[in-house]
Amino acid sequence: MSDNRNLKQLVRKIINVMPDEISDDELVCIILNLVMLYSQHENWPKIQNDVGINIVMEVMGKKNDVRRAVQDADDFLGRIRNDAG
Repeated sequence: MSDNRNLKQLVRKIINVMPDEISDDELVCIILNLVMLYSQHENWPKIQNDVGINIVMEVMGKKNDVRRAVQDADDFLGRIRNDAG
């Protein structure tokens, strides 16, 4: 499913069948099942990081390049580790 249009259609279908409200536990269950269904558990740290950055960018209304934001965060954490060491 590398076609961006197909992915957008899939996301719309998922959204259409989702309830209006969902608990944290229910959301965790859905995410866990998707991660495990596609055997992405080994990639979870990267997935979690990328999702977190995208959430922050959506909330903040920024349209910056996600990869640059990830690199900036990695650089920042690297400086913290170097300063602590």
